[in-house]
Amino acid sequence: MFTTAELKELQSRKQALLAQSELRRCMLQLECAQLALAVGWVDRGLRLVKALSPWLKLAAPLAGFFVIRKRSRLLDLWAKGWGGWRLLRRVWPVARTILEGEE
Repeated sequence: MFTTAELKELQSRKQALLAQSELRRCMLQLECAQLALAVGWVDRGLRLVKALSPWLKLAAPLAGFFVIRKRSRLLDLWAKGWGGWRLLRRVWPVARTILEGEE
């Protein structure tokens, strides 16, 4: 079936593949350990957020209230101008047809 030379070649190929497999297995273990160290902070962060969650739910409305109170007058003026511009863009086509109909 196989000659002695072919069997020796297959045996050496098998040994090379086994060695390569073991090397890659070790490399995979090392990379998994490095990955676990790199993403370890995610677990700690999630635990912190879960621990602070009730306090964050209480603080969010208060923070929003203070942000709204502290807005500058310029920002208020810009917001009013923007609202006026949007209203004018909606009303102008109707007003134009009415004004053109009178002429």
